[in-house]
Amino acid sequence: MMKKKKQFFRGVIIGTALIVLLAASLTTSYLTDREIAYNIVTIGNVEVTIDETPFDPTSSYPADAGTVIGKAPKLKNEGTTDEYVFIKVSVPKKEVTFLDETTGKKDGGTNPRTGEIFKLLTNDTGTPLTQDITTLTDVTFYYHKGDNSNSVDGWYLVDTTTATVNSVNYNVYTFGYNKKLKPGNSTKTLFDKIQLKSIIDTDVKGDVSIRVGAYAIQSDELKIAGVTDDKTETFLTQDQIKEIYKIVKNRSTG
Repeated sequence: MMKKKKQFFRGVIIGTALIVLLAASLTTSYLTDREIAYNIVTIGNVEVTIDETPFDPTSSYPADAGTVIGKAPKLKNEGTTDEYVFIKVSVPKKEVTFLDETTGKKDGGTNPRTGEIFKLLTNDTGTPLTQDITTLTDVTFYYHKGDNSNSVDGWYLVDTTTATVNSVNYNVYTFGYNKKLKPGNSTKTLFDKIQLKSIIDTDVKGDVSIRVGAYAIQSDELKIAGVTDDKTETFLTQDQIKEIYKIVKNRSTG
């Protein structure tokens, strides 16, 4: 009798990479099994790591308005089986006065207001997140989007939510990669750099974090319509990736 494969799930890694304005940096990670590590944990033979090169989470990054910092998160399959992988990005929000970057004056919105204080950018044109969520405000987030119809690998948005950590409010975005990640292979970067927006508010100081986490799940035995268990290079649709993420989300919170 053939022994059925066990399906392994790699828990969430939250590797908080801090952007320092006026204080020293700090890096922590949170795993769903309540162990602590730095950007890596292994459960069974499913393992994924986060690489944010050229960003160094052990360094300090003093930032003034307009400061651009290289931070290019991508994931690598360090396990022994094909995986589907996901990145979760938490972008901090503050109550600040926003400037129009062309005129240098207060912009036309309500001021002060609570909004995202960082831009997330790509080195090329990228895809603006506002194409996926037209209701977004105060969000400048460009990313490397996939295109399954033209066999272009990249990321699809699968979930949005909000969170509060240590009294800081975040917009939280989760993206899934549109094809299986083979052992030893890495994804494209989600974005390539960040920039502190031009804002006026004397209370924006101290450590501010853009939190980056990762999920991975073994690619076979998922039983998702249209998703095969073989080793072919199948490019998934956004809806298929969302269905896989439902499994990941249920297991990470169960």
